[in-house]
Amino acid sequence: MTTVTVTFNVAAATAFGESVYVAGSVAELGRWDTGKAVELSAADYTEVYPRWYATVALAVGERVEYKYFRRAGGGVVEYEGGGNRVFEVPGLGRCEGEVGVHDVFN
Repeated sequence: MTTVTVTFNVAAATAFGESVYVAGSVAELGRWDTGKAVELSAADYTEVYPRWYATVALAVGERVEYKYFRRAGGGVVEYEGGGNRVFEVPGLGRCEGEVGVHDVFN
């Protein structure tokens, strides 16, 4: 199986103690199980651009539904509003083996 490195980036303002995750329809994103979702890093977070990000390998051509959520220290999950987001992983002829997804938390 050929994969592409996909970095999910989301601008999401958070309160102290909150984390941001991405869950989705594929195993790499936990198959909608919030306990298996991917926790995003806040290493580049600033007040001007509250960036959270994580990188995963996804199969070329795969159609992925995903959604971001916040989790507070007590474990309470707050999904973003709106429907599921959809992303189709591009083939290697359409990217250099890596691609970025840029979103804003709804």
